[in-house]
Amino acid sequence: MLAELVRQKSSRNVHLYWGACKQDDLYALIETQDYLRRLNNAHFTPVLTSPPPGWQGESGCVQNTAARDYPDLGGHEIYACCAPAMVEEAFALLTTQCGLPKGLFYSEDFTEAA
Repeated sequence: MLAELVRQKSSRNVHLYWGACKQDDLYALIETQDYLRRLNNAHFTPVLTSPPPGWQGESGCVQNTAARDYPDLGGHEIYACCAPAMVEEAFALLTTQCGLPKGLFYSEDFTEAA
């Protein structure tokens, strides 16, 4: 998705929240940050549920961090990719608490490989 925005020379505001359990789970981080640097209006917030000692970033559930940062999502779109339960939780939180229109929540569930 980021590569396509870069290809289009998009001027959209983008805020990527990347939720992970631990810091090592933030795979392809250098490539992701490179794409974000190439977009004029991009922000990045990694969120860890199990941060290491000394972690200076956000911690907890990624959807809670997004809801705190954007209490009014009336004019936004959300693209979520996560486990099915997290998709449901994010949808419920962001549409009810933050006013995100239900039709502007796009998601893709993924499951862990065996």
